[in-house]
Amino acid sequence: MEDLYLAVGVSRTASKSDIETAIKQKFRIWNKRVNSSDLSRRQEAETRLARLEEARRILLDKAKRAEYDRVLAASPPAAAPAPTGAEGGNWLERATTYLGRNDYHSAAYAAREARKEVGDIGEVWATLARANYGLNRLDEALYEAKEAARLEQDRSERHFLVADVLESMGNWSEAIGIYEQVRVMPGAADEADMGIANAYISTDRFQEAIKLLDRLRESASGGFKAVVGRYLAIALIFRVEQIPKVRTVTGYLITTAEEMAAMRPLLARVPNVTEDAELLAEVRRKQKYLASCDVETYWPDFPVGEVLKASVVGLALAITSFACAGTVSAGWALFGILVVGISIGYIVWVIGDRRKFQWEVNAEVAKLHKYGVLDPSVTGIVSTGSGVY
Repeated sequence: MEDLYLAVGVSRTASKSDIETAIKQKFRIWNKRVNSSDLSRRQEAETRLARLEEARRILLDKAKRAEYDRVLAASPPAAAPAPTGAEGGNWLERATTYLGRNDYHSAAYAAREARKEVGDIGEVWATLARANYGLNRLDEALYEAKEAARLEQDRSERHFLVADVLESMGNWSEAIGIYEQVRVMPGAADEADMGIANAYISTDRFQEAIKLLDRLRESASGGFKAVVGRYLAIALIFRVEQIPKVRTVTGYLITTAEEMAAMRPLLARVPNVTEDAELLAEVRRKQKYLASCDVETYWPDFPVGEVLKASVVGLALAITSFACAGTVSAGWALFGILVVGISIGYIVWVIGDRRKFQWEVNAEVAKLHKYGVLDPSVTGIVSTGSGVY
């Protein structure tokens, strides 16, 4: 039975949040390889994305994960298969075939046999690195990828492999350094820029990612343009989530009109750069939340008591004043008119003071919550964890 935890690169005890974060990262690493000029690399990327989708469907669903864990625990440990040679070709050719299927155990075995046949050449080291990378043996994969790049320094795909492993290890600065070196090689600039953009996204440098992806998208075409557009949409959405200053455990609160004004145009751009249904659904969720923050409401509630009290007191004083005006002095009539005016003014002020936009309510709630007075969940927080992007 295939270990989906291995495919994601997390332990079997990982939290849902950790699994979701890992899946997002893996999606972005592999999605940018689906247009690779290397057929086996492209096939590997397509298969990896399908397995990540399966992992998301199962591991992020509590009931499905529990059943999967039960079956996985009852399954015997998978033995690394020893290829028989029935696939044909030499060991290196077989290893490449296995990589296209994501059969990394067989690929590693075949690559080791290939070393015996052809020696320590760059292709063998690269194949070993890809196999161990697929098995999540990142230290081994990094060493092997660097050996392949050292032996074949003029082949950009060797350096891209090093960068892929570095990304999975979370070493974004070194990965960017590799991409910047490779982008001057013939035909490597676009893929290198995609790698840099992904590193920017993964390190919260969203504005830099947007600028780079905008430029890249201008000259892109076909399937590559669609991939660039998806990454641009991701950067735009993450930038939107970065704008609100008030953060919560589950998301954020919009507390100013300026935040709303900054978020709206970024969200409006997403449908123009991608047709990805999941990202568009995320945009609609955020636009709905923005719309809810722009609705007027009464907070904490409509001032029924204050209005009633002001009406009763004002009316009683006015009646008394007018009664006195008929028996004592005409000045009481003016006093009665003044009382009525004050009462009406107070009622208008109280109602106006209670009537606020939802974002103003959020700001009040955020202040109160700072002192432990009120739970901000009552204001409609959106989660930043929905969707895989």
